[in-house]
Amino acid sequence: MQPKYDLKKVILSKITEDVTLYAFVDAARDLGLVQIIEYFLKYETDILFQGENAEFTAHVSPHLFPVPKDSEFLDLWSERRGTSAGILMVSDVETEDLLDHLQNIFHVTDENDDEYLFRYYDPRVIRPYLPTCSNDQLKAFFGPVRAFLVESEKPDEILVYTLETGTLSVENFSLTPFDPKTKFIPQHSH
Repeated sequence: MQPKYDLKKVILSKITEDVTLYAFVDAARDLGLVQIIEYFLKYETDILFQGENAEFTAHVSPHLFPVPKDSEFLDLWSERRGTSAGILMVSDVETEDLLDHLQNIFHVTDENDDEYLFRYYDPRVIRPYLPTCSNDQLKAFFGPVRAFLVESEKPDEILVYTLETGTLSVENFSLTPFDPKTKFIPQHSH
């Protein structure tokens, strides 16, 4: 039988002094989570969709923000296992540089040079995508990202994707069940 891991401990084990944990939350999948992040946790987020229509698409855009190590967000994230609300990333670059990279890989073209928007921030998309990539494609996709933490098809598992010497590595962690006693209850600030 495989050991069970606490989601928060798995996530925190991937963070060292020289890296930052980032969340990329898909407002199209869980606008309520984005609202809690912005209004109750008071985190500033950057949206993937930029340009003149950015303010009109913020309610469906992925929101990127650094997650403090002692953040209540990790409890929120644990509550939402199995909802495909987004992905977590570990990187050693500033938010602006990471956002630039994420915007670059958001636009893809096919063999006919038709442009598409790539929903890699959806766990249901990134899971089957990464194993199909060549090593060069993986290097371009990962860019400054050291690890992608993605919910598995099973809500009681998390997958950690890294590039080990240019080759994709996947760690699968079986998780302990969500403890309702840790449920996040928003508190209005005074």
